[in-house]
Amino acid sequence: PAQVPFVDRKLEHGSMLKFAFGTAKSLAATNGVTMIADAKTLRSGLVRFNHTEGLRYEFAFSDKKHPTSYYKLVFARLFDKPELAQPVDTVATDHIIHIVMPLSGRLEKLHHFVRILETCLRQGKKIFFTLVYYGEEGARDAQKILVDFGRRTGSTNFKFLRVALPFSRGGGLQKGALSWTQSRDVLMFFADVDIHFDRSFLDRCQLLTVRGKSVYYPIVFSQYNPNIVYRHLETIPSLSERFVIKKNHGYWRDFGFGMTCQYLSDFKAVGGFNLHIKGWGGEDVQLAKQYLKQKKVRVMRAVDRFLFHIFHPKECDAGLTSKQADMCFGSKGVSEASHAQMGFLVFED
Repeated sequence: PAQVPFVDRKLEHGSMLKFAFGTAKSLAATNGVTMIADAKTLRSGLVRFNHTEGLRYEFAFSDKKHPTSYYKLVFARLFDKPELAQPVDTVATDHIIHIVMPLSGRLEKLHHFVRILETCLRQGKKIFFTLVYYGEEGARDAQKILVDFGRRTGSTNFKFLRVALPFSRGGGLQKGALSWTQSRDVLMFFADVDIHFDRSFLDRCQLLTVRGKSVYYPIVFSQYNPNIVYRHLETIPSLSERFVIKKNHGYWRDFGFGMTCQYLSDFKAVGGFNLHIKGWGGEDVQLAKQYLKQKKVRVMRAVDRFLFHIFHPKECDAGLTSKQADMCFGSKGVSEASHAQMGFLVFED
């Protein structure tokens, strides 16, 4: 598949090309080889990555005097022996995580989400939950769910914010993030109501996010439509039984940047969300790009085996921009089932 090189890869490739040009010039001077290596004569460039050895580059340059001949240069950038890169650091995971979630309707999903929070609280995690609710319909019921959550857990670490505007995920997350009024900085987890996680994910959220140094963008395992995955069974397994990672049960949502752990101070430093984006999609990717543009804070990106996106039917609003519509319909298409399962559906009797 097509892949645009990241900034560090571009720099790596560029430095190796310059090295190849310089090497060719030195060889021509010392060995009398009439070789001209530059951007005009470069005809092929391959790079191979070996996990135990390093990088291997192969360049082919055309011979101006002999059009059917090429000069081939092969370089290796080898790994050195392993060494400790920094002093041993002790990371505490007992500080509070501010979980921020925007929502409109979908109260049954909210019930499931607060049960996850209750489980994590019982296991010793410190959580502050801010729900940013859009619209009038269901607002009282949503607020009652939070009050009941507080009564059951004995916790007062939650907040309900109501917004009388059309739903905006970026706007809701930003409002919830900036509602933190305590003087100290706080680690935030931007969540959606369709996400399932456990304590181990929150531990990684704290381990991989370092104030002023790194933000964590986990890759979520997105479940396929259970009506397709389990269509040959008499009954669909319960939701708790469906949190398994298998090829025909879901896929790694590597195009999604909506779930993220980052400190409030870093979020403010890059300018937060672009609030001009309306409707579904785009605001999460743009925030991630803001981090990639600067060099101070690294983006930690990895699959997380205890972070699931629960399947739900997706509707793409007619008012989306063409780019947002492409993203929405693309996400809708890949989230129904695997290619093999879709093929079986087509060719079944």
